[in-house]
Amino acid sequence: MAVSDKIVVNFTQGIDYLQKVGKLAEQAEVAKDTAVVNANIARSSALTATNAAESASNSAEEAKQYADNATVQAEMAETSSQQAEMYAQTAFGASAPAWDSTATYNYPTVVAYTDGMTYRCVGQNVTGSDIPGSSDKWVSITLDTDNFFEIDFEGRYMPSLYPTFASKWDLDGNGNIEPV
Repeated sequence: MAVSDKIVVNFTQGIDYLQKVGKLAEQAEVAKDTAVVNANIARSSALTATNAAESASNSAEEAKQYADNATVQAEMAETSSQQAEMYAQTAFGASAPAWDSTATYNYPTVVAYTDGMTYRCVGQNVTGSDIPGSSDKWVSITLDTDNFFEIDFEGRYMPSLYPTFASKWDLDGNGNIEPV
């Protein structure tokens, strides 16, 4: 083969090679563009996931605050219930007539005795010889009106939030509970 023929063949092969390289360059450009699009989609998805995680965290914190508030409200309701019960007992005892040693009592008569307690008669034809607090024909229906201590919502004994009277306790000048 003549040199000119070799040049033509080599030239043709070079053109074919350049065409293949050109096609590969076009494919690489398309692949690059696809990679950029996919990277943008991934970046957007990551941002969406981050925002969703932050929103979930905020919702969880808000739910915890609601739960904490509900616990506080339940404790306050329990305290209010205990106070209402104590005030009802005090009011009931305050409305009872005074015990009279000359009277005769029958169940379910309620009297206030000189020790500050209220008693219910549990017998029939109970006379003045059966003294409330020392006879089995009378039962105390009020406790010592000591409201300086109470039972909290977990059953623990603790200082009352609103103490008003006690026969054994008093508040000092700083509002602290002290023995009388």
